[in-house]
Order: sequence, then C-alpha cells, then structure tokens
Amino acid sequence: MCRAIFLYQNSSKSFWDKPYTIIEKDGVKIGVIGLHGVFAFNDTVSAATRVGIEARDEIKWLQRYIDELKGKVDLTVALIHEGVPARQSSMGGTDVRRALDKDIQTASQVKGLDILITGHAHVGTPEPIKVGNTLILSTDSGGIDVGKLVLDYKEKPHNFTVKNFELKTIYADASGSPIRKRNR
Repeated sequence: MCRAIFLYQNSSKSFWDKPYTIIEKDGVKIGVIGLHGVFAFNDTVSAATRVGIEARDEIKWLQRYIDELKGKVDLTVALIHEGVPARQSSMGGTDVRRALDKDIQTASQVKGLDILITGHAHVGTPEPIKVGNTLILSTDSGGIDVGKLVLDYKEKPHNFTVKNFELKTIYADASGSPIRKRNR
C-alpha cells in the first residue's frame, strides 16, 4: 500500500497505476494514500530491488494525491512509513523507539489530510495526536498492537470527532487461532 512516491527513474511515470484507493464505509468515502518516505525507502529496500525505480519528495507527491482526491472523498487518510536519519535501525532491534517528529512535520506541511497512520515510529500513540487539522496515530512495531479508530463524521461542515481510539495487544497464546488440526 505504501506506494505513492515510487516512479520510474528519470521519468514522471508512476511505478504503480494507482497510488491511492477509495473505500466507501457506511456512505462515507475515504481516500487512502500509501506512502513510503524517501529515506525509509532507500534504507530498508535493497539496492538490487530499487533498480529502475526511485522514491521522490514525499511532501510534494502526498499533496498532489490529496489534491487529486479533493471532491471525490469525504475523508483523506495516509498510511505512511517515513524515516529520519539517526532514527532508523537497519538491524531490526526490538528495543528501537523512534520519534514521531517526521510524521508531525509531514502533517504540518500538507493541506487537506485528515488522518495520518504511521508505521515508522515503532511506538504506539495511546491517543491521537492533533497537528493542525490532522490526526496522527501509530501502533507498536512487529504486530504487537492493533489500533482501532472510531470516528463520528458530519458531512456539513466537513467535521469529524474521535469517538474512540484503542490499541489492542495481540498475544501469541490468544484463543481463536486460525490454525486447525486436520482430521485424517
């Protein structure tokens, strides 16, 4: 899903046909943009995999797709994996706690983004962080938590409020496992 800024090298042609999707839920149209920051892309994707494609200015391209969605959707959501030098661990250590600074900076630099769900911070937000008109949310890393956001949306004026946000911890020994024994 994080694909909005991948382009063929030396071209303005997007690597993906559609860098966003529109989901309709209970009559509300939600534009979902996936974005992988330039630093995170170059740091986490091998050079061999990146041959022929490149990541470009995430703010510019995010704003472009937000503008494309304007008038087509009621809410705009970005699923983002960004990164800042010195806040990234390529070693994948479980103790890494990354700040939300880059996500806060992104939210303050674009117009029209309602919700930013980040994956790079590797630290859960116990409640949404409001930056301008944008809510920033995050879960912990490695599938430790699942986040659930419930909004109360009013079409006119364009307004939404958080009814509930929670992080639910996933335990390895939870019942209801999808793995079942076969009868032979």
